[in-house]
Amino acid sequence: MKKIYILFFLLSLSLLSEASHISGGDMNYTWVGPGANTYLITLNLFRDCQGITMSPSETVTATSTCGGSVSITVNLTNPG
Repeated sequence: MKKIYILFFLLSLSLLSEASHISGGDMNYTWVGPGANTYLITLNLFRDCQGITMSPSETVTATSTCGGSVSITVNLTNPG
């Protein structure tokens, strides 16, 4: 069994991976009010400016623990 782990480890050292688009991100939400269960969603995406062109929008899906979900399309702004 140890031979399999050693083989997997050695193979993983030889793999090269690169990304030319989103390199990371974070998402936060803030509850705005009880009237319509309104939330403010902030999505920060980090990318390599030399990579491929960024999409002008992203889809955010919210799922309830009671079942059901909603998806919205968010237009992205580039701060500079």
